[in-house]
Amino acid sequence: MTRHGEAMLLAATFAGVGFGNAGGPPASRDVVPVSGMVRDFVPAGYPVRRPLIPHGMSVILNAPAVFALPPRPTPRATWKPPG
Repeated sequence: MTRHGEAMLLAATFAGVGFGNAGGPPASRDVVPVSGMVRDFVPAGYPVRRPLIPHGMSVILNAPAVFALPPRPTPRATWKPPG
């Protein structure tokens, strides 16, 4: 693996840890099930020729359902110190 590839893997790991701890935007967070279910869709003009749904397409697909939901407060926004 090249040095650039190693740096990208490390950056992706750090991003995953950050998103896992902080949570992510719902439209972006909910794309994993959609992307994991693809069997035969190959996006036109995409450089990879295997079935996949790019992250941006999955976000667009999920966005209407996510935006129809009322926003939920985060635990930190509702947390109050004891006493």
